[in-house]
Amino acid sequence: MVKQEEKQIMSYEKEAIENIALEEGKEVKIGTLITNDTRRSLIELLQEFKDIFAWSYQDMPGLSTGIVVHRLPIRQECKPVQQKLRRMRPDIVLKIKDDVKKQFDAGFLQEVKYSEWVANIVPVPKKDGKVRMCVDYRDLNKASPKDNFPLPHIDTLVDNTAGYSLFSFMDGFSGYNQIKMHLEDMDKTTFITLWGTFCYKVMPFGLKNAGATYQRAMVNLFHDMMHNDIEVYVDDMIPKSQTEKEHIEVLRRLFLRLRKFQLKLNPAKCTFGARSGKLLGFVVSEKGIEVDSDKFRAIREKHNQGTWDEECQNAFEKVKQYLLNAPVLSPPSPDKPLILYLSVFSNSMGYVPGQHDESGKMEKAIYYLSKKFTDCEMRYSPIEKLYYALIWTTRRLRQVRYSLCKSEAIKGSAVADFLASRALEDYEPLNFDFSNEELMCIAATEDSPWKLNFDGASNAVGNRIGAVLVSPNGDHYPFTCKLDFDCTNNMAEYEACIMGLQAAIERGIKTLEVYGDSDLVIYQLRGEWETRDPKLINYRMVVLGLLREFDDITFNYLLRDENQMADALATLASMIKGNKEEEMRPIQMSVYEAPAHCCNIKEEEKDDNPWYQEILRYVRDRKYPEQVTENDKRTLRRLACDYVLDGEVLYKRRKDQVLLRCVDAVEAKLILEEVHEGVCGTHANGFTMVRQIMRFGYYWATMEGDCINYAKKCHKCQIYGDKIHVPPSHLHVMTFPWPFSMWGMDVIGPISPKASNGHRFIFIAIDDFTK
Repeated sequence: MVKQEEKQIMSYEKEAIENIALEEGKEVKIGTLITNDTRRSLIELLQEFKDIFAWSYQDMPGLSTGIVVHRLPIRQECKPVQQKLRRMRPDIVLKIKDDVKKQFDAGFLQEVKYSEWVANIVPVPKKDGKVRMCVDYRDLNKASPKDNFPLPHIDTLVDNTAGYSLFSFMDGFSGYNQIKMHLEDMDKTTFITLWGTFCYKVMPFGLKNAGATYQRAMVNLFHDMMHNDIEVYVDDMIPKSQTEKEHIEVLRRLFLRLRKFQLKLNPAKCTFGARSGKLLGFVVSEKGIEVDSDKFRAIREKHNQGTWDEECQNAFEKVKQYLLNAPVLSPPSPDKPLILYLSVFSNSMGYVPGQHDESGKMEKAIYYLSKKFTDCEMRYSPIEKLYYALIWTTRRLRQVRYSLCKSEAIKGSAVADFLASRALEDYEPLNFDFSNEELMCIAATEDSPWKLNFDGASNAVGNRIGAVLVSPNGDHYPFTCKLDFDCTNNMAEYEACIMGLQAAIERGIKTLEVYGDSDLVIYQLRGEWETRDPKLINYRMVVLGLLREFDDITFNYLLRDENQMADALATLASMIKGNKEEEMRPIQMSVYEAPAHCCNIKEEEKDDNPWYQEILRYVRDRKYPEQVTENDKRTLRRLACDYVLDGEVLYKRRKDQVLLRCVDAVEAKLILEEVHEGVCGTHANGFTMVRQIMRFGYYWATMEGDCINYAKKCHKCQIYGDKIHVPPSHLHVMTFPWPFSMWGMDVIGPISPKASNGHRFIFIAIDDFTK
């Protein structure tokens, strides 16, 4: 009569489950941690209400259509979709045929013809080797509006269940199929098979609003018992009680309700009178809420990896040990104060709400919450992050009853004890000794930062840059420079910024506010915009290297009208009217022969050393030049990353990993002459020459500027070259006074294959007058 089966349903102890045979071949499960009297009463109750269980589809009449019916409204703009029959393996087709026959015999399906909506079957294999027949209702779900009837919050439902001493875990038999479809919407559930098209007479699985319809039906049937005697989540029902006697009464009331509305249970998935059990991914019991061991089974059974060392394995074992001994969470009690622990870091925050136990000495955790800050939230100040953490936590804990209470006066000794219990381990007391007692005063540091305005201009007049350093006292220090190499406007902006930063570093400025009217340069230096132009990547790297010399530096966008001083210096136009009280120092003019990111490569070859001598020495011997600064060393190390040494030949590595041989000034001059006006020279422009030289496999630092200047100074190009935006010769209107006065002739050939008469050329003559 009674069969016992060992099944671990509690994480801290094993509970035996009894299989009770109500009839031959019809069994239900009950827990064994109940008294004999309760066990006897529970078996009698199950025998009395054995008709509420369904052992097959034929035992399930379904809910009355007067209580609930499922509708499928369709948006007017959506057109019906008829899917074509998919190909399947023969063995899968036979299993689907058996499932379709079983549901057809149970009255769930009916044959339909000429349906506007047709879906396909999707076979899903089960663990036991069987196949679950699912229907692809994605097209139908897209056309159907969403039913906004809410499902219960899982965390709230688990909190309301935990803490009770006795549970029964019940599941509806083929839950969704107990609700019937509306007559007008049955044909919308049509699916296609090899044996015809069928539609559902009951609500099938896979529809968008099936869960909402089932939850609405359960609320209508058990609304007076929910949250008091039972908890309901779709087709899962959990009766709960504090005593065994009360549990029998709750089950009797629930069984009467199930019998009244003919709602059937699945005996294979029901357990009655258990002390604990799994609920929505958690294990609930009188002790509280525990983690389900099946959730981390993959981590628990994971074997050692070959690439791990002993330290990694020890850390992994600690993680597994923590999961095996995870803390038990307690549901919140409304009559006890809530204790909230907040931990706020630079990029994340964590919260642990808890309460005291019955003794009042031990704290129990309720939740473990965490959140990663967004990019915007990371920029909050520490106090703002703390406030935000408190606000976010209170919103997440709305289901917990909390209120603000006025605190009474706290004695000073209590505050001192509180601070002493939370002393910092690395605390160092303040040093009040003042070594120079004879000093009469200490100069206050300047709180106001220096300001830098920069601007660059590249136009037909030339390439010039300008920058202005403004001290906290209002003194202006202007700088201007002429760029003796071709560059774009954005390159000129970077040159101006670099010149200003270098001037600030020479003056020992540590706090600087940089203003520029180029939004591209400003936002690239901020890191908000990506630098994609290859010509600007090296400039940005130079600026980032200079930023290490500052303690605090910011980049701000400024309108051109507000950047008149730097703009005037860059364009060398008329100066704006300055304040006579402000000191204006003389402008020093200098000329740069190469871009800023190549400033440490000297093209002038002195002592028979090429321009790449310092790079060659560093790559070969890892030695720096004599009497160089740390900034120059960093620049040399950065440049050397792109060079490869093969014997005594130095190569430059391109972005596509192609190696270019570095040449000195003598070889560069010969290469320029040969490429531009040599045997195969085409007198190309400077940019084309650069591409040709790099295609030939040569490189030097200033090759782009040298190619442009060489093409500009070529005598033959100036004499015979076409003018820009001007045709090579003057255009004239050709007049044809009479027919056959002028002809246009052309010859085509030889053609292949030959014509049928053996001809291989075609001669064409066109009269320009009749054209």
